[in-house]
Amino acid sequence: MSQRSPFLPLIKKFGWVAALLVILLVVALIFLFRPKNSALPDSSSNNNTEYVPTSTAAFDGSLRVTVREPGIYALPWPELARLGFADAPPAQLRLFNLGEPQPLWFSGTGDDLTLYFYGHLLETPYTAENVYILTTHPAPLSAELTLTAAQPPVFNSSHQHFEENLIYLPRAEAEHTWYWKNFTAPKTEPIEFTLDHFAPGEATLRVALFANTEATNLDPDHHLRLLLNDTLLVDETWDGRGGHLIEQTFPTETLRAGKNTLTLELPGDTGAIVETLLLDWIELTYPNPLIAENARVGFRGTGEVLTLTGFDTPPFLFDLALAGDGSPVEITPSDSLQIPTISDHFYQAVGPTGFLTPLAFSPAQLTPALRTAQADYLAIGPPDLLEALQPLLDHRTAQGLTTLAVPVYAIYDQFGGGLAHPDAIRKFLQYAAQTWATPPRYVVLVGDSTYDPRGYQTSPQLNRVPTFFRFTFFGGETASDVAFAQLDDDHYPDLIVGRIPARTADQVAILVQKTLAYEQNPPSVGQRILAIADGQEASFATDAETFLGNFPTTYTPVLLTPPKGDTAAAGQITDKLNEGVLFMSYFGHGSITMLGKDRIFSVEDGLALENGAQLPIMINITCLAGLFTHPEVDSLTEVMLWNPNGGAVAALSATSLTVPSDQAFLTQAFVDALAQNPDATLGELFLTAQRLLPIESEGVREVMDTFLLFGDPALNLP
Repeated sequence: MSQRSPFLPLIKKFGWVAALLVILLVVALIFLFRPKNSALPDSSSNNNTEYVPTSTAAFDGSLRVTVREPGIYALPWPELARLGFADAPPAQLRLFNLGEPQPLWFSGTGDDLTLYFYGHLLETPYTAENVYILTTHPAPLSAELTLTAAQPPVFNSSHQHFEENLIYLPRAEAEHTWYWKNFTAPKTEPIEFTLDHFAPGEATLRVALFANTEATNLDPDHHLRLLLNDTLLVDETWDGRGGHLIEQTFPTETLRAGKNTLTLELPGDTGAIVETLLLDWIELTYPNPLIAENARVGFRGTGEVLTLTGFDTPPFLFDLALAGDGSPVEITPSDSLQIPTISDHFYQAVGPTGFLTPLAFSPAQLTPALRTAQADYLAIGPPDLLEALQPLLDHRTAQGLTTLAVPVYAIYDQFGGGLAHPDAIRKFLQYAAQTWATPPRYVVLVGDSTYDPRGYQTSPQLNRVPTFFRFTFFGGETASDVAFAQLDDDHYPDLIVGRIPARTADQVAILVQKTLAYEQNPPSVGQRILAIADGQEASFATDAETFLGNFPTTYTPVLLTPPKGDTAAAGQITDKLNEGVLFMSYFGHGSITMLGKDRIFSVEDGLALENGAQLPIMINITCLAGLFTHPEVDSLTEVMLWNPNGGAVAALSATSLTVPSDQAFLTQAFVDALAQNPDATLGELFLTAQRLLPIESEGVREVMDTFLLFGDPALNLP
C-alpha cells in the first residue's frame, strides 16, 4: 500500500496551488543543498579532508586522542613522553571513551615501549571522529553522552561495505540524508568492485535505497532489477516513498576473483510519470579465509582454532572483549598462526606494520573548571572567535552581568568525553542551570555550523559550534539551536540562546561593533515598525496588517505591499531602513538568499545597505532566511549581520519551512511580550514568546524549534 504523502495535509488545507509551490521549492532545495564540489571522496575513509580541530589547552595530565577509522592504534612511548607523559609511569595511565574504561595493551620497555588500543567509530550524524582520553587520573573525565559504537568490522574476511556520501537530501528521512547515487527511470547503472579472496558457499547481498517519488494512483510504483556479473539476483517491486532494503542470498560461484560488476536496472515500467531512487550503500557478505592485508585482519571467534594467513611473522592478537579499568595489559606476539578463539569475541590480528596512527593528539581542556564556575551570561565558541567577542563581554560586565567565555573544547572534554557533539553543550547547560550559584540566563553560541559536520563533501572546519538537527514535516532535516535551551522534558526552552554564526574573527568583530554602537548611540528609530508583505498572495498583506495592528498605539506602523511582479521593492525597503525602523518584518515566500519570488529583497541588496546609524532588528516571518548551515551559501540573515556599513543588528529567522497559520502564533506572542515588558532585552522577549506558544500542535512546535535568534541575546532595545 502506498505511504501517506507528506503533502496531502497541505493540499487539503491550502489547495493544489499552494501544494505545488511547496513541492517546487523542495525540489529546488535538493539542488541547492547539493554541494558544488561533487568530486568522489576517498573510498577508504569516505572523507577527503585532513582538517582536525584541536584545543589550545596546556597539558594537565589528560590527552585527547582522535581517530577516524576503526582498527588497532599504536602509541609509541617517546611520542607520548613528548606530549606530556615523560614523568608518568606507564602503568598509571588509563584509557577512556565517553567516560567508560577501554582495553589498553602495551609491549616493550623504555623507549621501545608502545601502547595499543582499538579505535572504533560512533553511530552519530554529528561527527566522523571518535575521541579517546589517555590520562594519569584514576577516574575518567565526566562524559554525559550516550552514543552507540559501531560493531568492529571484520576486515578482508567476509564483509565488504561500499558507500559514498555525495548527495545531501534533507527531505529524505531523519538521520538518513546523505546518498551515493541518484537514478531516474529508465536507467541502467553498473557499479564495479574488487574481491581478492572468497571461499565456496553462500553469499548475501544487501542494498539500501531511498525511493524519492511515489504515485498515489499506482501500486507498485517502483521496480528494480539487480544483476551480479550478468546474473539476475533480484527482480523486485514495491510501493511508496521512503527507505527500502533489498537482501538476497546467492552462491559464491556468481562472484569473481578480481573485478565484479553489480548492475542496477530501473526499467521504468510501473506507469509512474516519474520514478526516482537514491542509492545509500551496498553490503556483501561471503565466506572467506582469514588472509591478512596491510598486515592486519579482523575476525569473529567461532570457539574453534582458526588459521591466519598473509603474515610474515606471527602477529599480535587483540581480543576486543577484554574488560578492565582502562589500565595497560602486557601483550606479546602470538606463538603461532593457529589461533584458539572464543565464540562471538571480536579479534584483531596485527603485524608490525599494520598498526594505525591517530589522526590527532591534543591536551584535554580542563580549564576553566566548568563544574565550579558561575555566570549569568555565557559565550561559547572557539578561542579565536571568543577573543573577538571580548569587547561585548566587557560591555555586558559593565552593565552588571556576570560573563564567562567558555572555549567549546572545554565543554567537549568536561561534559562529552572530548567528543565534538552538540549534546555535550546541552549537558553542560543543564548542569550549570541546576548547580551553579549564579545559573546562566543568556547563552550566545559564537561560531558557524554546517549540515555536513562529518565532512562528506566540505571541510568539518566549518562546524565551529555544532547545532542540533531537527527533522521537520515540510523541510526535512534542518538546524535548531532551541534544543540547547530545552533543559527538561516539557519541550519549552529554559534559557535565552542566541547565535553569532561566524566563521571568522572579523565577522564577530563586525557584529560586536554594530551591537556596541546600537546600544551606546541608539538609532533614532522611534517606535516605527516596518512590515513588508509579499504580493504573490493577498493573505500575506493580511498577516502583515494583523502584525502591525497588534502593537500598542504608541508604535508607528509602516506597511509596504509591493504588488506581484514589482521590481522596485528593494529600493523602497532600502529607503525605509535609511529612515530608521525598530523592526524590519517580512511576511511571504522566502528562501535562503532572498525574500519573495520577485526578489523583493536579496543578499545583494543586504550587502549594499549603508544604514549603519539606523540598524533594525529583522523579523523574517518566512522560510529558510536563517538557514545558516549551508557550507557554501550565506543566508540573507548572515549577510545582514556581517555588513559592516549597515544591514541589521540582530534577527529572528527560520531555518526550515513552516506555514503562516502556525507562524502567526509566534508573531502574536512576541508582540504580546513586548507590550507587557517594553524594557526587556531581545532575548527576554523571544523566550517569553516561545514559552507562550501552543506546542501541542506539531506545526507550532516546529515554528518554535526552527525560528532562531541571531545576534546578542542580551541586546537592549532603544
